[in-house]
Amino acid sequence: MKEHLKKAHLLEGLSEETLDIIIEHLMPTLKTYKKNDVLLRAGEPFNSVGFLISGKIAGFRLDYEGNVTLHQIFDDHKTFGFEISATPTQISPLYLKCLTDSKIILLPYKELITLASIPTQDKLKLMENLTQLLANENMRKLYKIEFLAEKSIRRKIRLYLSFMAEKTGSHTFEIPFNRNELAQYLNVNRSALSAELSRMQNEGLIAYTKNKFTLNL
Repeated sequence: MKEHLKKAHLLEGLSEETLDIIIEHLMPTLKTYKKNDVLLRAGEPFNSVGFLISGKIAGFRLDYEGNVTLHQIFDDHKTFGFEISATPTQISPLYLKCLTDSKIILLPYKELITLASIPTQDKLKLMENLTQLLANENMRKLYKIEFLAEKSIRRKIRLYLSFMAEKTGSHTFEIPFNRNELAQYLNVNRSALSAELSRMQNEGLIAYTKNKFTLNL
């Protein structure tokens, strides 16, 4: 359990002593899910912070017609749920669904951040980690607003791929989405997305194989 918690972004840099305290007092829950299992539905309460040990989880919304808007995908060692648990209502606006078989660890959020027996230095580190996670989440949402604001599919693609190149520091990178997921994330038709990607590749603007891209813009 401890080795998995060490890799969780929220708990990075905490001492062995603090991790032992967290395990002893908060008794983390290990859960296993199958592909397509729903962890959480929109409108349900969620008062934990989750650490994804293995697998892949999608956070998405459904509109009244059943259309999917993909907000985020979590993969190995990602932290999730803290932004829901930190709200006064602790009600989820999203569905969380497993895209593959997945294992997660759950810790009660409020108990974690108020645990009195954690040494002061590690409390400060925990708050620093949480602040960084929230800041990263805000930046991710800012970029997504820019993607969605574009009316042109090509412009959406160019902005997203440029963002990924900047994020990875390379013109060749892998994206976390398959074609259907990317279409949902950018809020475009999948066939139209595939057609535009093909045109951009034929024009020499990009090269790609599955989810690996090279940006030549």
